[in-house]
Amino acid sequence: MTDLQQHYLLIINGKSAGMPALREAVSEQRQAGMKITVRATWEGGDAADIAELSGAMGITHVIACGEMALSAK
Repeated sequence: MTDLQQHYLLIINGKSAGMPALREAVSEQRQAGMKITVRATWEGGDAADIAELSGAMGITHVIACGEMALSAK
């Protein structure tokens, strides 16, 4: 699989969706050519539901992280 065929899904905790550092990091990766889709969770079970739908979205890689991972320095 070439880099052009790879499609990443980033699943984040809804509380983290507005974090400037996260938005900047996603923007940088997109500008570098990475095809990345971001989805935020709202309630328990959302991450699993989103991941389950990833195949229909053409996703090749799923990345999930919570609020603590995003706030780590």
